[in-house]
Amino acid sequence: MRAPALGTLLRPRRPSAVFVAAALGLVVAVTGVGVAGAARVGVTAVDSRRVTFTGTTVASATNENVEVAGTLHVVTALRGSDEAGWTLSWSTNVDNTVGTGQTTADRYRGTGTDGGYFVLPAGPPVRTVTFSASFRLSPLGPPTHPPSPIRLTVDLVLDESGRLGNVGAHLDPGAIGPAD
Repeated sequence: MRAPALGTLLRPRRPSAVFVAAALGLVVAVTGVGVAGAARVGVTAVDSRRVTFTGTTVASATNENVEVAGTLHVVTALRGSDEAGWTLSWSTNVDNTVGTGQTTADRYRGTGTDGGYFVLPAGPPVRTVTFSASFRLSPLGPPTHPPSPIRLTVDLVLDESGRLGNVGAHLDPGAIGPAD
């Protein structure tokens, strides 16, 4: 084949039918691990949810009650099978989380991430899993004291396919010591 003359408009070739069929087959194979097979053999179910929470905690450095409101972002991955058991990994972070001191009206911002995993027994993945996730509550403006930790109790409800059915989060009250 000769090289095209300078200035010739080159048009891409139309994909062959074999290439199109192979690409569609790959898409079907990648997306075919849906909900129907999730509770059967060697499956991964990945979910992401955002839930709001409110509550009162104590800023450990000042011993002041702080009203906190925010959003918890939870990402889970369930891997395994009914026969071998399951591993549920989780990752969390707080978004748009702020607090106000009840005595001083000092403003605080919640930040941080937390994560972990559970090994679940063989059988259907239907269950409720509860864990604690810790974050930092830092004063806004010039730091007058170190950040205080806040802890959320998180409840995850898994359905028969291993997907998240419901997510709940609530702020644990009370000071829990200095932040890491």
